[in-house]
Amino acid sequence: MSTTSVEQWGNLDNLGPIYPFVGTEMFWTILVFAGFILWFVWQARFEARTHRNGTKRLSDPKVLEKVLSENITPLGHPATSLNQVQNNNHEAPAKEKEKPEETSSQ
Repeated sequence: MSTTSVEQWGNLDNLGPIYPFVGTEMFWTILVFAGFILWFVWQARFEARTHRNGTKRLSDPKVLEKVLSENITPLGHPATSLNQVQNNNHEAPAKEKEKPEETSSQ
């Protein structure tokens, strides 16, 4: 069963391109490049807005004290640090050795 018009592979010089949308490569390249630039600008604005909102929120001393004491991010999300991840290894706490019952001999 053949899915292309190629019947013999002996002379590939006169075969030509065998993929769809031949000649639109430049269009797709420009489209992808423009999409990347738009995404990059949007991402930069989003991060700047998030940083600006966090900075505004932390300018209030009460909020700053709360953030530092409760270990949350300026936007109210729980903060995680490498120390927290290392210390929180989800293992069951070690049980203390049970003391043998003291028997009183009376």
